[in-house]
Amino acid sequence: MHSPSAVTTDSNHRVFVADPGTQAVHIFDFIRSKYGRLDGRGDRLNVPVALAVDGQDNLYVVDQTSRTVLVYDSAGKFRRYLGKLRGGESYFDSPAGIAIDKAARRIYVCDRQGHMIFVMDERGKLIRKLGNRGGGNRPGEFRFPSQVVVAGSELFVLDAGNTRIQVFDTRGHFLRAITLGYADRRTGLAVDKRGNIYVSDSGLNQIQVLGHEGQTLYTFDPSTIKGANFGHPSGMWIDAGRSIYVVDSQSNRIGLFQINGENALQ
Repeated sequence: MHSPSAVTTDSNHRVFVADPGTQAVHIFDFIRSKYGRLDGRGDRLNVPVALAVDGQDNLYVVDQTSRTVLVYDSAGKFRRYLGKLRGGESYFDSPAGIAIDKAARRIYVCDRQGHMIFVMDERGKLIRKLGNRGGGNRPGEFRFPSQVVVAGSELFVLDAGNTRIQVFDTRGHFLRAITLGYADRRTGLAVDKRGNIYVSDSGLNQIQVLGHEGQTLYTFDPSTIKGANFGHPSGMWIDAGRSIYVVDSQSNRIGLFQINGENALQ
């Protein structure tokens, strides 16, 4: 890997890593000791920056160059584009983070430069938009939203330009906002089964863990783990169990940590 940006897993415990530096998505199947990759053959995949997996293990890849979402089936076969209009134009100005509500089969895509969240069905039909073109700082408005997470019945959006997380129900109704000390385009966002919120800070080499309402629980510094040679956390993903995958684009590695109760990662 040359500059990984995002990580996710599927129900078969395969690990997918978006790597813009190699213009590929790496596929690690540790159970079967196999490695595969999706790359730019046919000029389809160019700069993958974000990933999500649906309930059928289809993989959704946000490609920065084409400004679309590419959909591959569980065997790695390309199926379709999302966000592409007639004539090759795109819905998105600059697509970034992506999340899928597996129960409702809804797809949420951050458009950083458009300052909006696009909500689509599995076929790419636009259902609604959250936010306003041009951006803003009122509830339900965004400036450079970069990450989005679905957890239970709630939608968490990293509103990086406003240095906050906005929380909605999955229909897009604003619930609350959580103010952050710092956020930029490298900041990662994840939410566990308890509703605890994980925010990475690549500059400080830390992951801040917040409670459901935004109260600080603790701070984790992965660089303190002896022999790990891991720091600068950015993109994150929490699997169906109690494991959190963390991207370190500076060391070109993915760290795997165990969530241990409410007050520790290990």
